[in-house]
Amino acid sequence: LLAEDIHYPHIDAVLYHVGMILSEAGEPAGADTLRRLVADHPASPFVQEATLRLAEDALAAHDYAAAAPLLTRAADGADPALRVVALYRLGWTRSGQERYEEASVAFRRLLDEYAAGRPILLKTDLRAEAVDCLVQCLARAGGAPAFDAVFGAGADATARPYAPDLLDRLAGTLHEASLYRDAIAADQLYLARYPTEPRALAVAARVLDSYGQWNQADGLLAARETIGTRFAPGSDWARGQLPDSLKKAGAEFARVALADAAVEHHRRARAAGDGAAGWARAADLYSRLLRLWPDHADAPRLQLYAGEVAEKQALPADARAHYDRAAAADTAEWGTEALWCRARLLLAAEEPGRAAVDLATYRARAAAPPERALPALDLEID
Repeated sequence: LLAEDIHYPHIDAVLYHVGMILSEAGEPAGADTLRRLVADHPASPFVQEATLRLAEDALAAHDYAAAAPLLTRAADGADPALRVVALYRLGWTRSGQERYEEASVAFRRLLDEYAAGRPILLKTDLRAEAVDCLVQCLARAGGAPAFDAVFGAGADATARPYAPDLLDRLAGTLHEASLYRDAIAADQLYLARYPTEPRALAVAARVLDSYGQWNQADGLLAARETIGTRFAPGSDWARGQLPDSLKKAGAEFARVALADAAVEHHRRARAAGDGAAGWARAADLYSRLLRLWPDHADAPRLQLYAGEVAEKQALPADARAHYDRAAAADTAEWGTEALWCRARLLLAAEEPGRAAVDLATYRARAAAPPERALPALDLEID
């Protein structure tokens, strides 16, 4: 028929079936027949599968350069199942060529096919493997910048519901590989794209862990402040539709992060001697903490530290107010220490009578003076 009736109206179907039969039999003429179909009948519904078969032959010969354009063409065909197979093969082909960003695009397109909700008539669901491959390719392509290039700018959680989970996995993979700079960049991208996702809390915790593992004290300090603010009560994340237990976890995470940042600024200001900016930053953080969590069990400690900061800023009235609140607390350690600090302020203000009362109470509470080296700061009193 091929030789005798080239004008047969269904010649493309004949070329397809003959080509596939010969290819299955390992006959070189099969590929020639399929190439004739593709060249002479580009609009035929058989072209997509024929192109895919030609690509698979090229892959079997490890000819990635020949396979890639064929797979690209098959991936643009009409049949979604064939598109998925072509994209899967294309991802692996580009990965084999170490063209990881192009491989990532292929795997992302495959996931988009499934996300579109169209029936894909394949015996094997390729999504799980595609996600694994996409994470690895994105990591090799550069991490967060590659994700932005492959997925585009802006949040895509609505268009691509799988994207937040994938970015989280990418950051986790980089973290586990001790690639902390890249892991932090991926986690920060997650927080920028999906700021109100429930998983953002775990992502933020990993940012702090990465800075700690990386021994980057300045980065850790800055991250504690920004992340603490992100999850504090009243933040956009905290106002989201979250379980109460998660909101409480986020609030405690924020409190600890801000408290650690405040104490670190306090330490650095001490080390600098006249670090006015450091004192001001510590004061601001202590004020924020005490405003947000005035009744927390840690408040007396922070009141005590805020009192010292106010003294260093030459604000004796503010210092006195902080020491008053710490002294009134039930916590023996911090309340007792606050009496000592307040007595010193009263003596400086020429109020020896009131200072004597504080000192007497101090001695009554502490048969032996408490340790001067407190867990977070060393409040030496001359």
